[in-house]
Amino acid sequence: MENIETRALQSYLCKGIGNMTEDERRALTTTGSGSATIPAVIVDRLISNAGLSILTHRATHLNDGRPGKLVVPVAPAAGGVGWHQELSDISVYDQTLSSIVLSGAELVKLVAASRAMVDMSTDNFENYLINLLAGEVLDVLEDSYITGKAGTNNCPGDGLDSLTLADRTVTATGSITVANVAEALAMLPAKVQRGGLVLANASTLANILTEKATYAFDPSATLQSLGLELVQNPHVSDNTVYVVGALEQTLFLNFWQNINVRRSEEALLIKNAIAFLASCVCGFAWNPTNVAKVTLAA
Repeated sequence: MENIETRALQSYLCKGIGNMTEDERRALTTTGSGSATIPAVIVDRLISNAGLSILTHRATHLNDGRPGKLVVPVAPAAGGVGWHQELSDISVYDQTLSSIVLSGAELVKLVAASRAMVDMSTDNFENYLINLLAGEVLDVLEDSYITGKAGTNNCPGDGLDSLTLADRTVTATGSITVANVAEALAMLPAKVQRGGLVLANASTLANILTEKATYAFDPSATLQSLGLELVQNPHVSDNTVYVVGALEQTLFLNFWQNINVRRSEEALLIKNAIAFLASCVCGFAWNPTNVAKVTLAA
C-alpha cells in the first residue's frame, strides 16, 4: 500500500504545493529552501536498484548530517591485539590509527517539462521523474567513485583513477589474467581480502572470463573461490582492473543533505514550462590501503 509520504511527493511534483490536500502538505517533508525531500523508502529502493547503484549500496554510509568535514579513523592492517599472560605487564602493540577525511559537495540535476505534458501526464509520470532525477544524481556519484578527482569540477573526493597505487599495481603482459588478479589481491591486507570486489568494464571482464578457452579451469569459479565478487562497472577504463577489499572498510559515503527535489513554475514561465531540480550534498572517500590495480603493459 502506498504511504502518505510517497503520495505527497507525487502530488507535489504533478500539481504543485498550492493544489495539494492538507494531509498531503502535512506529510511532505521540505528543506529550508522549500525543496521536497524524497522519502527514504524511495531513496533506498533507488540505491538498492542494481541498474542505478553499483557501489553506493555496498559502501559504508556514515549518516552524519553535522556541518563540516568528517574524519574516519582507520586501523592499521595488523597489530593491536595479542595474547596476554594474567598479572604480567601488557606489551605495547602497534595500533597507530590513521584517518580518512570526507568533504561534502552539492550534486544537482535540472530538467524542464512543458506544462501541457505535466498536466496531461499519466499516473506513472511522477515515478518516472523521480527515477530520472535521483537516478542521474546516483549515476554521477557512481562515475566519481572511479574517475573523480578532488577539486576538479567540484568533486569532493578522489576516485580510484586518482589514487596513488604505485606499490599496489600489477602490470600484465599480453592480457589480464586470473593470476594477475590473484597477485593484486595478495597485495591487500588479509582482513579485507575475502568479500572484496573485482571492478572492470564489460570488455575487460569478458577477456578475463574467457581464459577457460585456453586453460582447464573456470576463471569465474577461481575468482569466487578467492572470496572475490566480479562486478561489471562501465566507468572503469579498458584494460584496467581494480581489486578492492571488503567495501565496509574501503569505501565511505556520507549524505549531509539527502536527495531532494524542487518544482518551480515561475522559472520557465515565459516558455510555459515547469522546472524540476534535484540536489543533495554528499561526499565519499576510499581507503587506498585496501585497493590494488591491474593494468596492461603498453
